[in-house]
Amino acid sequence: MSRVSSTSKLNKVKLGDHLTGQVGTSTYSAPELESNSNYNEKIDIYAMGIILLEMSCKFSTSHERGMVMRNLKRNRQLPASLIESSVGSLIIKMTAKDPRKRMDITELTASREYKAWAEDTA
Repeated sequence: MSRVSSTSKLNKVKLGDHLTGQVGTSTYSAPELESNSNYNEKIDIYAMGIILLEMSCKFSTSHERGMVMRNLKRNRQLPASLIESSVGSLIIKMTAKDPRKRMDITELTASREYKAWAEDTA
């Protein structure tokens, strides 16, 4: 179990509460989970960013999918088709390595990129 970070803006989880760590698929795990650091609800934003990337790409093979995921997680690189798009910008902001720079849910839903993506997918 990991401790909840006191830097959470939303503080929906009370300090001292414990969240389950080391559970789930590593593909969707935020860097702070992988390094066994304190974390907050922004780990879910990170996972949503990875899922949004998967939804935004058409992968021919599982190898291609793995390469795209590694490029995002290690090098902060998106596929060419997403580089100048609002969804690409949103993915980058949702998967920031530093959780202090990562959007929270309020920032996400208020962002220009989210509104553009929601409009495009409606």
